[in-house]
Amino acid sequence: QGHVGIGVLLKVTAKGEAVVDSVCHGAPAHGYVLPGDIFTRMGSEEISIPSVPFIASKLVGQEGSIVEFSVRRWDPRFEGFSELRFALPRRRTDSRHARAALVAALLSPPT
Repeated sequence: QGHVGIGVLLKVTAKGEAVVDSVCHGAPAHGYVLPGDIFTRMGSEEISIPSVPFIASKLVGQEGSIVEFSVRRWDPRFEGFSELRFALPRRRTDSRHARAALVAALLSPPT
């Protein structure tokens, strides 16, 4: 079966935050996680120093297993951030989207 994820591509902002850059269409994260979401917890572990490799290593696992994490998302209704918790299954995603998003991320400057 191999190791799989939830279908997100991450980047680090100029502020040092680990942010969702894009979400693969049809992936477990699609419809839940949004571009711009900031990772704050992996399971019960708070992310004190954002590290894309650390977060990515926690998102990847055995197909069908569940990954729990929290993100901070800007909520324009309250003009502030909300903390959202998710528990999503890991599964295979569209690698064409991941490759295209990775190339775009490598070619764009940090935000």
